[in-house]
Amino acid sequence: MTIALRAAIEARQWEKAADILEVIGESNVEPQQYQLLGNYYATTRAYDKAEKFYLKGKMPMEVVKMYINAGQWSRAYEAAKHSLPTTEIAKVFIEEGRALV
Repeated sequence: MTIALRAAIEARQWEKAADILEVIGESNVEPQQYQLLGNYYATTRAYDKAEKFYLKGKMPMEVVKMYINAGQWSRAYEAAKHSLPTTEIAKVFIEEGRALV
């Protein structure tokens, strides 16, 4: 990870960090950095950007959870369908369904 990316993340300059990632590409970037950016964009309700960073960090379950927490069940299902095994999809949605009862 570059010094500039690390500095932007530590300073919580998320937009700058995202710009740096676009310039430097994906080499030498730790999944944790992608997760931090995904978390930021999820809290600002920029779900498409959050999804992009979660997927770059190979965290498809975070995408599904984000959409469930946002009440966007159809998007959660679509994300799960494209990135999780069928058994995992069933497990996630059954657990969430039980939590609603």
